[in-house]
Amino acid sequence: MERMELEGSLNELKTGERSVPDQVAQFFEMAGKLHAAYQIGSPEEKREILKTVTSNRMVDQKKLELVMLPPFEAVARREKISNCA
Repeated sequence: MERMELEGSLNELKTGERSVPDQVAQFFEMAGKLHAAYQIGSPEEKREILKTVTSNRMVDQKKLELVMLPPFEAVARREKISNCA
């Protein structure tokens, strides 16, 4: 169920069917769910999630290297805020 919601959200983001503020809100909602979806997903679902958020997937001997797409990279590298006002 959650996978279908994520795929629907991704399609809406790609097609631009929503306003920019709605797209931004939808992106952050989807990004927040990806970790949980990956943790409980089947191998096929995990593969799809990795295809969605990464580019330039490489394997060097037994080392896997992933490059996240820019929007997901920005979320992953954001400064952690401990206290919000």
